[in-house]
Amino acid sequence: MKQLKSTKPIHYFTIAYAVLYILFIISGSFNGAYPDLNSEGIFVYLLFILFLVGFAISWSNKILTGVIFLIWYGGMLILELLVVEKDGGFGIISGIPLLILGIFFIINGFKSKKEINMKKTAILFSISIISIIIIISSCKNNDDPDPAEKKKYAWVTGDTASTGYGTILFTPDAGDTWERQGDDLDALQGINVSDIWAVDENNVWACGSGNSILRTVDAGLLWTRVQAPANLPNADLSSIFIVNKTNIWIAGGNNPGIVYSSIDNGSTWNMLDSTFFHNTRLQGIWAINTEKIYVVGALNTRSAARGFIGYTLDGGATWDSITPANDYNKWEWIGVVSSGNTIVIYGSTAHYMYSNDEGQTWKNDSVPDTGGGGTGGADINDLIMLDSQTWWGAFDMGNIFITTDGGTTWTKQETPGVGATFLVGIDKWDSQLALVVGYGFSYPPISPIIKTTNGGTLWEEKHHSSTQYWKVSFIKD
Repeated sequence: MKQLKSTKPIHYFTIAYAVLYILFIISGSFNGAYPDLNSEGIFVYLLFILFLVGFAISWSNKILTGVIFLIWYGGMLILELLVVEKDGGFGIISGIPLLILGIFFIINGFKSKKEINMKKTAILFSISIISIIIIISSCKNNDDPDPAEKKKYAWVTGDTASTGYGTILFTPDAGDTWERQGDDLDALQGINVSDIWAVDENNVWACGSGNSILRTVDAGLLWTRVQAPANLPNADLSSIFIVNKTNIWIAGGNNPGIVYSSIDNGSTWNMLDSTFFHNTRLQGIWAINTEKIYVVGALNTRSAARGFIGYTLDGGATWDSITPANDYNKWEWIGVVSSGNTIVIYGSTAHYMYSNDEGQTWKNDSVPDTGGGGTGGADINDLIMLDSQTWWGAFDMGNIFITTDGGTTWTKQETPGVGATFLVGIDKWDSQLALVVGYGFSYPPISPIIKTTNGGTLWEEKHHSSTQYWKVSFIKD
């Protein structure tokens, strides 16, 4: 009776911990913390099973329960320090009570008057050791690719080729080899494909001339044309952006500008306020989230094109425009990009404007020494952001520039052999691997695809043709 009384507090604490643990696992399962059973998910569930084993035998074998809880805590250390992609620590701290309980169970077990069945203890202890081995080996052998290990698929868009079909090229190996897709499909006949967005390794969207919206669900084996929400056969759709895999935004058109959206992965479409985009030519669109979207381009005037910047804060229900200080709209805008709280709107003659506070305030700037003769600088045709400080751009005159300090300084990267080229598309797989596409303005025109595997220290040509290329997309997921 005395021994029974001394063990009750331990079990009360263990039961309370078990209830909290079960609630944590249920919450994590329902909120999608471990939906794909990747390395982290496998580890979490197996540690939970190991805890349940220890909990179940805690009334009959206190020493083994304590040993299992100690092994559990060792597994948690491995999980937090070696497996979790984000900064670990929560499991280590929240597991301390179980570590203490394990020590108390072992002490209490050795103080027990009843002798432990050593054979049974050895068997259960072996099972526990095997469990932790399974945990570790499962993470090594059944690991789903994390974001840094996604497939190195990429797609490139271009104009109608000599075959009469719009150009979509595909690479399965980060740009080393290329193959055409859809060269005999009606969906691509007679169109220029302007932009592309690879949601994942199978689902890819594109847009182009003739009011065309294209998609594939099998990595490009079959491309189909999606019915646009407005009958505008002469509209050229120039830019596409996808949020949360299913919220699609497309912009283009020339007087009026056109913005299409779909919130259900293309099942239904809407055409946004056409009166707001009257007399505009839209070239780029970027969705910060499902509610906040920027669209940029130019106003059609009798004189030189002037920049146009529109935005919505309510998913396209209402729109407003931005007028930069110091008449910085005197040049047209080509695209917009963001990372964190930083938004960059870029355009012709190397000029751009940026905001570090989610669009509350804006600053004007330009990239120096880009060339461009008497035009004031080479156009910034495409810009990607690795983070809020690191921006990587494709320019006219075969130029590639990068900044690692939010635009304070820019570094020109050498691009041998593509000087007589408008580089118009850039995308990255990570901070080292990137692809750039463009088209030549010499004769005969040569459109290159160039690649770097070392952050731009060295660029090399991987493919070229006489067809103009426009954009490139790695898998975004």
